[in-house]
Amino acid sequence: MEESLLLSLGLAIVLGLIPAAIARSKGLSFVEWWVFGTLLFIIALPAALFAKGAKSRPSNPTNQLLYEGKVKRCPHCLAIVAADAAKCPKCHKAL
Repeated sequence: MEESLLLSLGLAIVLGLIPAAIARSKGLSFVEWWVFGTLLFIIALPAALFAKGAKSRPSNPTNQLLYEGKVKRCPHCLAIVAADAAKCPKCHKAL
């Protein structure tokens, strides 16, 4: 009985590495996800697969440029303009 308990504990510890590795690849805490995966593997695996990590970025090219600070929106007409523009090319108002 003691042997099967140790085997189950060892298996849980090893299985906890799977969601932890997935979470680490997304920029999340390895140790926190390892504990979560060790205790609740069935819940932690899909949670790690669907988690949006610190490394996630917008998929839309316009949103990507906004995220990187290369462009901005005009506060008057909401057109996309260069980050260093002083005047909107669409509405011609000062930014």
